[in-house]
Amino acid sequence: MTKSESPLLAGRRWGVGLGTALILMLLAGAGGAVTWGFYRNDVLTRLGFDLERATAPLASAPTSVPDLSAMFGLMKDLQASHQRMAEQLEAALQLLTAEQTSSIATAAALAALGAKLDTFQRPAVPVVKKPPPGAPRKPVTPKPPIASPETQLEPPPGAPTPLRE
Repeated sequence: MTKSESPLLAGRRWGVGLGTALILMLLAGAGGAVTWGFYRNDVLTRLGFDLERATAPLASAPTSVPDLSAMFGLMKDLQASHQRMAEQLEAALQLLTAEQTSSIATAAALAALGAKLDTFQRPAVPVVKKPPPGAPRKPVTPKPPIASPETQLEPPPGAPTPLRE
């Protein structure tokens, strides 16, 4: 069976075309705009927006010049605060530098104490016993005992007894 003979493929394609999708989106947008036009005031009041203030013209905004003396006072306060922060930062930096030098000195002293402790735990020169001066002694070898007739009469306990004739 070929494509032209198939009854399903011979007809229209299934699905929505691009043009149809664009038309549906335009209709949905137009419907939303019409609905907003009818119910805008109700929606805004339910959400808590003030309609009078939102629609007031911008020309009614005050155009007065701010008080310059108040601005100069605020600027002086800001400069004083900046000066205090700079002084506090300088003091903190001095403390940090002092603590750093103190910790470096403490670390050096601790390293020196560790080195001294190592010298006490391990002798620097190994201890060697020297023989006393003089002639070297020969090792003493024990001589075997001479067998006498009195010592042969009784064998030591636990020794096998010789046969006597």
